[in-house]
Amino acid sequence: MSDALLVGGALQKPISGALGSGGALAPLLGGAAPADGAPGLGKFAEVLEGQLESVNEAMLSADAKAEALVRGEELSIHEVMIAMTKADISFRLMTQVGRRVIEAYEEISRMQV
Repeated sequence: MSDALLVGGALQKPISGALGSGGALAPLLGGAAPADGAPGLGKFAEVLEGQLESVNEAMLSADAKAEALVRGEELSIHEVMIAMTKADISFRLMTQVGRRVIEAYEEISRMQV
């Protein structure tokens, strides 16, 4: 099986490169254009990227356990369901955090200086 995983009935590639030097969120998080006098912005990006990778690993692990169960390997259905639920909750939390970060960015950009 490739690096893709099934999310909501659609095959998805693992999350990678969303942050950092060439990622899509780099300008928002200070990866591409660091602001002068903005200490800790890189640290925030590193923490966020670590959490994204953690969610991705949980999803890939749950997918691998589901595949193992389908192949008939000796694996408890409870263990598979727990892994899938953890991955689902992690993904939902990540989505909410992303939404809040975007809302905060939009609010800050509307502020008058």
